[in-house]
Amino acid sequence: MNEQMLDNFHQMVKDIKALREDQVLSLLRLECSTRKRKEFVTRLHMRFNKLRCARERAELLEGGLL
Repeated sequence: MNEQMLDNFHQMVKDIKALREDQVLSLLRLECSTRKRKEFVTRLHMRFNKLRCARERAELLEGGLL
């Protein structure tokens, strides 16, 4: 994972599918602190949220809370 991922929107969309939650969050924070492009921030946040929800759901199911 590196900053070059944020150079091209279409390539970023393809590449973030292979990243872990913490890696996507790092890219999101980087984008928010540098270029602040709405499309990039929105797409990164969508991917981060999807990964976070999946993790939290798995934790809930493992813990027998549902």
